[in-house]
Amino acid sequence: MVLAGVALGDLEVRAYRVPVDLEYAKYEVLPGAPFESQFFGEGDVLRDLTDWGKKAELLESEEDLAIWNETTGRMVVRGNRFRHREVVFHFSRELECQLRFGIRVVKVPEVMPGLRSLHVSDLPEGLVEIGQVGGLAARNEFTELRGAEGALLFEGSASCWGESLAYVLSMKLTCKVEGASFDFEGSLMGLNGEETVLEIGSTKGQETILVIVKGEVVFVDGEQLNDWVLGEDGRQVWKKEQVFEMRNPGYQANEKEGGKIRRRFLAPPGFLTFLRASGKEETDVRVLLMQNGVDLKEDDEVEYLQEISVLRVKVSPLALELIEGIVSTGEEIAFGMPHVNVILVESNKKLDPGAVLREELRVLSKVCHWGGYGCSVQMGALKSEFEMPNNSYRIIRTSGLIRSKNGGEVRVRGELREGAPVILQQMKVGRMWRAWVVTISRLEINDYLKEKK
Repeated sequence: MVLAGVALGDLEVRAYRVPVDLEYAKYEVLPGAPFESQFFGEGDVLRDLTDWGKKAELLESEEDLAIWNETTGRMVVRGNRFRHREVVFHFSRELECQLRFGIRVVKVPEVMPGLRSLHVSDLPEGLVEIGQVGGLAARNEFTELRGAEGALLFEGSASCWGESLAYVLSMKLTCKVEGASFDFEGSLMGLNGEETVLEIGSTKGQETILVIVKGEVVFVDGEQLNDWVLGEDGRQVWKKEQVFEMRNPGYQANEKEGGKIRRRFLAPPGFLTFLRASGKEETDVRVLLMQNGVDLKEDDEVEYLQEISVLRVKVSPLALELIEGIVSTGEEIAFGMPHVNVILVESNKKLDPGAVLREELRVLSKVCHWGGYGCSVQMGALKSEFEMPNNSYRIIRTSGLIRSKNGGEVRVRGELREGAPVILQQMKVGRMWRAWVVTISRLEINDYLKEKK
């Protein structure tokens, strides 16, 4: 991986926006900049935090430096990529963030049988704006926002984290505009700073209702999270590395330093309860892992972020192997979101999955679900509900209900293979065949980003 900082041998210079909770004023004011950097200007008040950085085990060698620029409010760090990884690991959990987002409802004059591109640039001509709503949502707090004349109503909450490029909007979205009315309930996993196109559906197979969402994770002063780490050339180093790790979720497993390996896990539900073999109400995950046979050393790092069910560790290969066994029902963190595509189609011959993939059919109705548990969409007489876990397994246990005037009612409960169209019900109406077809997909990082891998 090529990093965006300017190399000084194997050293790089980066500037960090960090929480101002250190007693910076007690550290020595330098007479001048200790090295050349665009992050130092004439007259800047610079304080040397290098000793603090070494005590916190963020810095190591004599060439590693940490300088607090009191004038700009940035910590400027010189070190190799392992040192910068330590700085990110140390501060990212302390970043207080919120989500600034906007939602647009639009209509396009076409219906696609399959999954639509998530990119606004791929939308067809003839797009019609229906309404919009947006605002600022504090993390995990219920928010209610209304569009002009109350035609669009957002109810829900936002989840965003300083250590992730992703955010999640759990929402109920109601549109009361004539000809484009719907009730949507589900969740969206979005990518910080990127627009994402969500398909709601079509009742008559002639035009499609879409939702375009853009979310920006910001600090309380409005500065964007993407800018919290900048390279010497001004580029968003942290964002670039986050994208790389999302595209290569096993990458961190190979990052070794001093015999330690970093790893992040998405822990299974009830993880702490599962660890409490003794029955005591212990809450320290480090203690619980040791009670379950993991020999953790004093300099091993273990942290459980219960809010997002993430276990972060920096341990020896042996300890990692034991932890992997304990978290066997978990999985490495990867970016993604489940999607259900439900269509009522018509054809002059009996349909099979191959005909569906070749799109040898006409779409009469369509509805899409985003997120995991408790997804539902209603557009007039067309209603669809689905429940499924948000995981990366290729076989997904699913339950759902679909109801419409033209297709009657269909229920599904079973296991569906990701990406494979499944004909739920097929009937002959006059000379034509009609069928309900459902396809479950998992949208991953490359679906969100326009550029190729």
